[in-house]
Amino acid sequence: MSAMGGALIGVHGGISTFGESNEFGALLGAKADTRNNRTNLHSPNNTNVEISVNNHPANLGLPGSFAFADELYNFTTQPQAEFLFTVDESTYIGDNGVGGSNHPLAWVRNEGQGRVFYSALGHDEHLYEGSAPMDLLFQQHLEQGIEWALNRQAAPPIPSIVRINAGGGAYTDRNGNLWSADRYFTGGNVASTQAAIANTQDDPLYQSERWLRNLAYAVPVAANGDYQVTLKLADFWANAAGDRIFDLSAEGRKVLDDVDVFAQAGGKNIALDKTFNITVSDGILNLDFLASANNAKLSALEIIPKALTNPPPTFSRLINFQATASATPQGYSADIGEAFNPARGYGWITETSVGRTPVPVDLRGVARDRQDPNTDPRLNTFLHMEHIGNDAPAAAWEYTLPNGDYSVTVSVGDRYFDSTHRINVEGQNILPNFVPTSRQPYELATATVRVNDGRLTLDSIGGDNTRINYVEIKRVDPGNHPRIPSGVPLSRASNINRNAAITLDVDLLGTGSVVDGATLTNRTVQLYRTRDGAPVAGIANTTGGGDAIVFQPSRSLDANTHYTFRLSDGVKDESGVAFLPFSTTFSTGSNDNSNSAIRFNKSTVYTGIGPLGFSSLETSPDGTQLYGATITGELHRWTIAADGRLTNQQTFLGLANANRSIIGLVFDPQDPKTLWITNNDSVVTPPPANDFTSKISKVTLNSGSSFAPTVTDYVVGLPRATRSHMSNSLEFGPDGALYLTQGGNAATGAPDSNWGNRPERLLTASVLRIDPRRTAPVGGFNVQTETYNGKPGTYNPLCAQCPRSRYTARESAMPTTWSGIAMALFMCRITVAVRQKAIRQMTLGRHSTKSFWASIPKMIICIESNPGATTVTPTRPKVITSSTGGILRQGSIQRRSINMPWVPSRIRCIGVLLTILAATVRPMARSNTWAMPLGANCAINSW
Repeated sequence: MSAMGGALIGVHGGISTFGESNEFGALLGAKADTRNNRTNLHSPNNTNVEISVNNHPANLGLPGSFAFADELYNFTTQPQAEFLFTVDESTYIGDNGVGGSNHPLAWVRNEGQGRVFYSALGHDEHLYEGSAPMDLLFQQHLEQGIEWALNRQAAPPIPSIVRINAGGGAYTDRNGNLWSADRYFTGGNVASTQAAIANTQDDPLYQSERWLRNLAYAVPVAANGDYQVTLKLADFWANAAGDRIFDLSAEGRKVLDDVDVFAQAGGKNIALDKTFNITVSDGILNLDFLASANNAKLSALEIIPKALTNPPPTFSRLINFQATASATPQGYSADIGEAFNPARGYGWITETSVGRTPVPVDLRGVARDRQDPNTDPRLNTFLHMEHIGNDAPAAAWEYTLPNGDYSVTVSVGDRYFDSTHRINVEGQNILPNFVPTSRQPYELATATVRVNDGRLTLDSIGGDNTRINYVEIKRVDPGNHPRIPSGVPLSRASNINRNAAITLDVDLLGTGSVVDGATLTNRTVQLYRTRDGAPVAGIANTTGGGDAIVFQPSRSLDANTHYTFRLSDGVKDESGVAFLPFSTTFSTGSNDNSNSAIRFNKSTVYTGIGPLGFSSLETSPDGTQLYGATITGELHRWTIAADGRLTNQQTFLGLANANRSIIGLVFDPQDPKTLWITNNDSVVTPPPANDFTSKISKVTLNSGSSFAPTVTDYVVGLPRATRSHMSNSLEFGPDGALYLTQGGNAATGAPDSNWGNRPERLLTASVLRIDPRRTAPVGGFNVQTETYNGKPGTYNPLCAQCPRSRYTARESAMPTTWSGIAMALFMCRITVAVRQKAIRQMTLGRHSTKSFWASIPKMIICIESNPGATTVTPTRPKVITSSTGGILRQGSIQRRSINMPWVPSRIRCIGVLLTILAATVRPMARSNTWAMPLGANCAINSW
């Protein structure tokens, strides 16, 4: 074994296999002491077992300590090995004293090239086959120990960023970062508190700790190199400065000296972060704590490679301005108006001394608390920055900070309206002349500023009786960041529709930068009622091109109510760069647009499509099957049961495997076995997509019960934007021609850096009329109009023989539908330039006279009209709210009465959406050449 390798594995009584053999005892590590029954034979009380080295492969995933009832062994000598488990001596009966204070129960050791694993547990049979927690724990321990001994245990991948919640369990912070349960420690004790922690919004990271005089961690890192290490600390034991003092060495070098958490944080239960840089050269970051007063401690640990261009900010401060007797909101520190104090690091100075030598001033006499139980406690309290009386002079607030960039959020306001609030931060006006009203008594503003003099300064110069509620300060990592330049509703907007979505334009970091939709969570994107902080549930999403952010509330907002919307730096682009934080406020009106004469019953019949949803749905001509297309290139088919349920799902992945996206989907009215699709270069792969790669393809269904259609390209070389603009919806017109809405190459018709500066082409932003009855050449009709990437394009839609009809162009038209009454083509237009940039929906039915869309992602929506609801003449958008909180919207159809041919007893699946914004369905203005036949040599009409 020593020379050749191999394994020796012993469990419980296996240690006595060769009881008299000293050689066997030396190989295994010890011999059992069975004299005079020196085993703990099933004590009536559980024995407390403690993990000695929690990062050993045999111990991964096991708790730091646990209670265990079993027959346990003493040993004739202390085992010469690395201990995995030890016994809490106070719970062990029959100890012979040999084990000492660290009496082992399981251990590992190396013998030359071989490995030895032994566990003294495992007497009872149920431990091997049972399903009780103690049984499962033993089975995991035994399996991992055997795997280690056999050298079969694959090391789990080490993440590039390591986050550990010391003394506690796994936790996901408010930015969506996962902190693992405590691990990689050697020794130590754990403690926790339920007390609120100031200066943080992630209290759980500071409410647990591991403590010991000589605490140690040995943390594996993904690669050798330079790392930024942050210790998160909050002292919930100490009651005075000096109660706890410790040093920290990293990789053998002292990096922190005389850490006094109580003194440096400013008191008990206050968050304190300590950050340093270190170089790791052996794959393990070694941290050694040593206390000079009481015990060292650690609440949480974060390790980030310096090579990352955007490590998360490691500094944040939350300050609430309040009266001395007021309760401090959770997560905040109180400022009661005390004069600036260098030892404390923040406070008030006279307004006249801003930019000069600061003159401290005491404002405690102008601190207020309205004590309204129905108001957010942060808004109940405030300090007058300029008081109408002579109680105090006009003042500014300063906070000592390292130079750098900071995101600053400030709230002002009061339930009395005798103020013109104004806030300047570092000389930059971020909140201009806000005059409160009964509907909007408070205002919030967020801006990124740069500190150059070691102090962040807030003043109200130019305001009148400004009342400041709270301030949030967060460090912004150096470098460029995506940001939100503006949004809809605009800040301070009023009379906003109660069902309106919130739409944000984004400034990205150039071509290839897109919003990471996975970071749009209820932690990073929040809408809440300003008065009391009541959150509003909703769905946050981005576009297919990742160039806008949309939040759709899941219910109608309250009438005549003020709301605050915030987006944190937890939102990132797909390269991991954080957005600058953003906030806006607005007030609703009384209009909810919910008085439609039409009502529907809604049921969900399928939810398994994933986060991107369907792009098109189409019912077979005989009504027995439903077909669904996705932007990931999948084609799905279901059988429609008599009650509307979907059964027998089948999927065709030929186009998905070719990295294509399907938007348009329509049955050929002359052939029930033929569908037509728009077939595009993928929208889900990182941009930029290649131009002139969109196609119109013919999908021929096979006979038999299988779903293995044949896809034949009919038109190729259609233009394609770098992002989500492409060949969109398809519809057959009453003339038998196929109509295509072709997206534009840019966001607003002109080259745009976010869209790769790709110009418009001759066939972009248009409606194209296609003759589907030609015999296409092999590979399809090529309509590429320009040379691209060395491939020539010679198609000329302006040739003398090519018929044309002139129609209004559309940047990114999506769904289309034909009116059976007016013989007019209806389509939705996406209005860009911030307003309504993120619409994403699909055609709802072939030759349909209705156009509905929903704010429920990832679902197929089946609706049934109520009896008698057969006709509607809409003059403005109408909203239908379902019992489950979803919203169905009907577009504003101009100057048309639309017949609704519903059969009340029949359920039809008609629609699905990803994201919803207000849109307008318009009959397209057309010329007198509407029915001009196609030219002899042209396959397409351009409108």
